Order: sequence, then structure tokens, then C-alpha cells
Amino acid sequence: MPVECPNCGTANPDNALYCRNCGQLMEPLEVPEQPRPAPEVEELGILADRLSRLIASIVDRATLVVPMFFILFILDSVSLLVVYLAAWFLVQATLLTTTGQTVGKKAFNVRIVMVETGRNGGFVPNVLVRMVLNGALGLIPFYSLVDVLFIFRSDRRCIHDLIAGTVVVKA
Repeated sequence: MPVECPNCGTANPDNALYCRNCGQLMEPLEVPEQPRPAPEVEELGILADRLSRLIASIVDRATLVVPMFFILFILDSVSLLVVYLAAWFLVQATLLTTTGQTVGKKAFNVRIVMVETGRNGGFVPNVLVRMVLNGALGLIPFYSLVDVLFIFRSDRRCIHDLIAGTVVVKA
């Protein structure tokens, strides 16, 4: 039986954690009287498949790199490049903060959630840790390769997921 989103009114499956239209949390926020144990990764929902994560990552890189080359080599404008990079970062950071999705993740219907709560982590884990810190760690030789290979773990969590305490699930 579909459940109506309290924010936008979209019909969602009764087991949906987030609205598939606006990303609103479907269950009411409750403060438990006593702490509950952290859910297992498998309890958070269906893990995003590896191929969806890979293609979403490629889409995100393409939205960064393709316009960047166009601006640099066709328009020959460094100042326009700086504006584009700032705009790209702001769009991705806003999406990650509000919905736990980048442009690529939104296109492939996957989202980032916190392992402990199953909810969107917001700015610090999604942007500062997964995007900024992981980008800086990418400067270490072979880090990016090792990070990507962690996707073959049973819980499909890469190094950046482990550092941020996140997991990628189907939206």
C-alpha cells in the first residue's frame, strides 16, 4: 500500500525510507527513550549495486571534466573555468547535503546514508569527508585504486564510506 510523502504528496512504497520525488524522510523523526543498537548494513535497505555506483561516478566525473576541457581548450578562459568549478562544487555539495545524492547518484537512483541511522548524513560526512577529504587522499599514490577495490567487500563499502561512516543504498 503506497504511503504519501508529508512534504510533496508523492505516493511511495510503504517501506520507503525517503520520498522518491523530493528526498524527504518518510518516517517521523523520533527520539528513542533508550539507545538502540546500530543497524546492520543489510538492514538499511537494498545496497546499491556496484555497476550503478560505477556509472554514477562516471557521470559525476563527466559533468566535471567535459565542460572543463571545453572551457579551457575551446573558449580559452581560465576565469570562466574557475566560475564553472565553483558552480559544479556548489551544486554537488548542495545535493549531497540535502538528499545524499550527486547528479550521477540521482540519475541512477542511489543515495548515501549513515550506517548508524540509515539517514542522510548531511554536509560533514557527505561533502567534507567523502568529497573533500577523499579527494585530498587521492593524491597518495595508488589510494584511489585501493579505494575503488574495496567495493568488492560484502557490504560494498569503499574506504571513503568506511571513513565517513556511510553506505550507498538504492533510493
